[in-house]
Amino acid sequence: MRNFNVSLLLLLLAACGSHMADTPQASNTDNQPANSPDDELTETTNQSPTSFQVAQVDIPRDTALSVPKQQIQDLTHHGNDFAANLYRQAVTNSHQNLTFSPYSITQAFSMLYAGAQHETEAELAQVFHYLPNEIHHQTFNALDQQITAPVPVPKGYGASFELNIVNALWGQQGFLIQEAFLTTLAQQYGMGMHMLDFVDQPDFARQTINDWVAQQTNNRIPALLAANSIDDLTRLVLTNTVCFQASWAEPFKKRYTKSALFTLIDESTIQVPMMHADLTVEYMANNTYQAAQIPYTGYTMDMWVVLPREGHFATAEAQLGGTFFSELGKQVETYDVKLSLPKFEIGSALELKPLLQSMGLLSAFHEQKADFRAIVDDYELFVADAFHQSTITVDEQSTGATAATNVLSVILSDPWREKSAEMNLNRPFIFAIMHRETGAILFLGRMMNPAEGGS
Repeated sequence: MRNFNVSLLLLLLAACGSHMADTPQASNTDNQPANSPDDELTETTNQSPTSFQVAQVDIPRDTALSVPKQQIQDLTHHGNDFAANLYRQAVTNSHQNLTFSPYSITQAFSMLYAGAQHETEAELAQVFHYLPNEIHHQTFNALDQQITAPVPVPKGYGASFELNIVNALWGQQGFLIQEAFLTTLAQQYGMGMHMLDFVDQPDFARQTINDWVAQQTNNRIPALLAANSIDDLTRLVLTNTVCFQASWAEPFKKRYTKSALFTLIDESTIQVPMMHADLTVEYMANNTYQAAQIPYTGYTMDMWVVLPREGHFATAEAQLGGTFFSELGKQVETYDVKLSLPKFEIGSALELKPLLQSMGLLSAFHEQKADFRAIVDDYELFVADAFHQSTITVDEQSTGATAATNVLSVILSDPWREKSAEMNLNRPFIFAIMHRETGAILFLGRMMNPAEGGS
C-alpha cells in the first residue's frame, strides 16, 4: 500500500500603487539598486515552453545551522497549534472530508512574514504562532532540513519514499525588491523571486505559473489558476507545493481487501473497499477514541489514525489541539493490531482568506493597512487572496507484499505478545501525517465518507 499526497498553497498579492521601474532589480533598504557584482539576476527555464528571470542574491542556503533543539521544538509545537486551530475553523458546521497541509501553509506565510512590518507582522506572528522575526527564519530552515533529510529505503523490493517541498515567489517585473528580503529568501529558503509581467501579460504569467505547478505536482494539479484569476493589479504570487509519496513499512495485501460497511456520521451506512492487515504498531485506547501510529518505510514519517468511539466523534475532535499527537506519543505502547482501513482518495480546496481573518489575520488582507514594505517599499502590497489545495490517496501497490517487508514483519511480530487489539476504521476518523523526529504535522484531515472525494 502506498500514500500519495499533494498540497499546494497559493497567495495572490495586489498593489494600490502604480509606480513601476523600467527594469527588474533588487533594492537595498535605501531603495537603491542592489545588483552588485555579487548579486545575480539570471534567466532560468522551468522545463516548460515559458521562461522567466529570477531576482536573487548570490548567497547559498545556510545548511550549517546551530539552532538550539528547544527552539525547533517550540516552532514545531507552535505550528501544530496553528494546524489544530485551522482544522477547527475549516470543519465548522461541516460533515465533509478534509485534508490540508499546515506545513505548506505556515511555510508560505513564513516568507511573507519576512517582509511584514508593524501590525501585519504582529498579526502573522499571533495567528501562525511564529517565533520573533529575528530567529524565526533560521529556525524554520533548520526544521525544514530535518524534515526533508534523505530517508533510507530498502532497494529492490518495491518500497518507495518521496518528499518534495518546493516554494516559488513570483513578482512583477520592475519591482525594486528589498535586498534584506532577498537575502532571507536565499539564506533560509534557498530561493529567489521569479519575475513575470502581470501588468502587460497577465494571462501569460498565469500560464507560466500553472506550468510550474503542474511540473512540481506531477500533473496532479494541472491548472491551478483559472482564466482571469491574474489581472493587471497582481504584483506578487506565492506558491508552495508539498508532494509526499511513500509505502507503508508493513503493507496491506490486496487479496485481503473486501467490501465492508462504513457508518456515516448520520448513522446511515455505505459499502466501501476495506483493507485489512495484522500490524505491529504503537497503539492506545481510552473511553473516547482509539489511536494508532502507522509507520512509512524508512520510519521517519507516520500516519496517525484516531478513531472516536461510537457517538464520540465531536468529543474527540474538540480535544484536537497543538499537543494532541505529542501527548498520544507518550501514551502509546507496542501492540499487535488487527487493523481495518478503508481505501480512499480525497481532495480539499480551502479559501484561506475568511478562515485566517476569523483567526485574527486582518491587516494583511486590507488595502490600506497591510504593511509589506520590507519586500518592496514603493507599493502598498496586500494579500488579495489565499488558496490551498490538498489531496491524499491511500491504496495498495499492485505488487503486494515484498520479501523485505515480510522479513520485517517477522522480526517485529512476537507470537507470544500479550498486548493485542482490533481497530476497525469503519466510521469517521481523524488522520495526520507527521515527521517522527520533530513531531511536525505535514498533513491533517478527517475521513467522513470514503465514497466522496472531498470539498
